[in-house]
Amino acid sequence: MMGTDSNKVKCCHWMHNLWLKGYLFLGLMGIVFNAAAYNNSDSVPLNVTGSIYASSCTVTFPGDINLGTYYRQNISIAGANTSDIPVTVSLTDCSPFISKATASFSGTAYTEDAGYESILYANSIAGGAQDLGLQLLSSDPVVTLGNNANYVINIDSSTKSASLNITARMYTPHGSPTAGDFSAAVTINFTYQ
Repeated sequence: MMGTDSNKVKCCHWMHNLWLKGYLFLGLMGIVFNAAAYNNSDSVPLNVTGSIYASSCTVTFPGDINLGTYYRQNISIAGANTSDIPVTVSLTDCSPFISKATASFSGTAYTEDAGYESILYANSIAGGAQDLGLQLLSSDPVVTLGNNANYVINIDSSTKSASLNITARMYTPHGSPTAGDFSAAVTINFTYQ
């Protein structure tokens, strides 16, 4: 029988224990590193929902407005105007969360005199009456509603409605209107808040 050297057995046993301790140490380090990796990032699902509503009102308008027929000598004074014609634009059935509507006015600006471009609309009839423009005014408070003007209307929260009360009239800046027909077109665009 071959004899075993006790020093060799001790040596191998010692190395075997070292290897086991090394694997155990590395294994524990792996657990620590893995634990650190899991603790430094977590995933959480985030669900988001929402709704977008079209905010609007039902807008009604009386249609074409007849400003009347006048003799030019009756308005031949600078700054003279024809009779005031009341016009009401109604906003009804407004969405429940609307509190205000902004009316934006646009049309062909009066260009016969640059000083009146922002307050008068031009006659759109070629060869029609000259030195005459359309003037629109709000009634409360009185504000000129010329080209590019904005006017804010409060919506009644209980009735979900409002009215834009306007006065329309022809206006002569210089008091020298010529005879002829008159027509002007104005667009009122409403945005809601």
